[in-house]
Amino acid sequence: MKVFRPFLFLVLISVSLFYGFRNDDDKDPANKPISKSEYRTKFLENLHYPYGVMLPREVLDRIIKSIESMPDEGEKALNSWVSRGPFGINRPENPGSYYSGRVLDIEGENGVSTRVGTAGGGLWGYNFLLPVSLSDNLYSLAISSFDSKPDNASIIIIATGENNGLTGTGIWRTTNTGSSWTKITLTSDPVCFYKLRFDPVNYNIVHAAGDNGYYKSTDAGLTFTKYLSGRTTDIAVNPSNNQIMYTSIWGDGIYKSINGGLIWVKLTTGGIPSVNVGRVAIALAQSSPNTLYFNITNNSDNSTNGIYKTINGGTSYTNISSLNIHSNQGWYTNMIGVSPTNPNLVIAGGLILIRTSDGGTTWNNYFNSTDPLYDPYNIHSDLQCITWHSNGVYVWIGHDGGLSFSQNSGLNWSSTTNRLPITQYSAIDIGGNGTHIIGGAFDNGAHGTTDGGNTWWLWHYGDGGGVSIDPNNTSKFLVSTGVGSTYAFSRRLTTDNGITWTASDNGVDPNGHWYYKIKNDKMKLPAASSGVSIYYICKNLSPQAAGNLP
Repeated sequence: MKVFRPFLFLVLISVSLFYGFRNDDDKDPANKPISKSEYRTKFLENLHYPYGVMLPREVLDRIIKSIESMPDEGEKALNSWVSRGPFGINRPENPGSYYSGRVLDIEGENGVSTRVGTAGGGLWGYNFLLPVSLSDNLYSLAISSFDSKPDNASIIIIATGENNGLTGTGIWRTTNTGSSWTKITLTSDPVCFYKLRFDPVNYNIVHAAGDNGYYKSTDAGLTFTKYLSGRTTDIAVNPSNNQIMYTSIWGDGIYKSINGGLIWVKLTTGGIPSVNVGRVAIALAQSSPNTLYFNITNNSDNSTNGIYKTINGGTSYTNISSLNIHSNQGWYTNMIGVSPTNPNLVIAGGLILIRTSDGGTTWNNYFNSTDPLYDPYNIHSDLQCITWHSNGVYVWIGHDGGLSFSQNSGLNWSSTTNRLPITQYSAIDIGGNGTHIIGGAFDNGAHGTTDGGNTWWLWHYGDGGGVSIDPNNTSKFLVSTGVGSTYAFSRRLTTDNGITWTASDNGVDPNGHWYYKIKNDKMKLPAASSGVSIYYICKNLSPQAAGNLP
């Protein structure tokens, strides 16, 4: 089989970025507020137009077949590319605290090193502190969940496709730490997965939760059988008795199995919500397997329903938190993890991150400036995953800015190892023969390098939009970022390499939805205007009209 280079796929699909943001009035009425996470959704809808946010399976398969048919010369040419980063985007207020890109799963205990699954940058490991790609020969860079075989770290199984994001290509397996991968045949590949784990008791069993059901393997991931249909969002297995399992179905409720996942029964009594249940994250206390925590969102508006605790394996439940930690984006971010050595120590997240050390009686909020655990530097909003080490001391969290690590059970966090080159861009520009590279990125604002990629600096927060460097003066560039309350992002101009910035919105209507692209084109500009950055701006145009801008 021809080796598939994932970054070639990204190059091909990124062609449509040239057309900027496109508006479909039927789906997106003018002036409708939009959340930060929905900005990415809208972007993907436009990127994949007319197919919607996630590409249909047949479309993705057709793209892959086209790439496979490329002559070897094309593949050889791709091998000459060298990554310029960013290998960690510095926080200007605290250099050495880094952002990278969205992390969906983390493995911190496999006998080798930390491994990280990312939303658009593939699977990574570390060689000491240097990130090493483990998925260059894989047909998908959207690693929603993965796990290494506990008794053989060279065997890794990954599940691909991000919720409401990049369509996956199913489940893949390697026996040589990623040098080669084998596609695992399923009766119907989910377009995305939420969790994949080896069984804690029998390492030949693998559990996978996908958007079309729960899958189980009994031969270490070589084959899978589906035993439950529905959008299953998490899996928890009792480490003392692996016949006892818990899962959840989005839009339905919590389910329990007492025969290893073959038969599932919905839980409806004892105080657990059984209607209007949205996305659910589940945490089981290894030191007290009858203690579980469920981070439950409302299906109607994606807000927090509550964090429910049971200490008797699901007979009765108590809602231990009334804080809305998801805002209205529980569909997008939801995680929870309990210390393996202390069943009362829990860390949970959605839009923000919270922690309790007394089983939910009191909570700390890392995003509250009055809280003693407040951390404005090393934790990014939009929490995606959490992994505890078996010692109960080390813990990792994944978020839209990468990963953070704690060596004291979540009291303090560090982002020094957050140097993964996984940033997802909506626009980039290059100047000065490559000395200046700037970009607008999902979740990580406007940032760039002025020294050819040696160091990268975050200039503005939020979601990044269009960017442009003056071709006659590389110290002068224009960026567009916003928090996502509307599409009317603020434009900012610098003339000193990003040291100081001024607003540059004169003449641009800030109201409504604006879709734009920025273009440097001296060929089409009058001589007096040579090198000026031009905004092509349209309001409420059809996708075709916006895409046909010159």
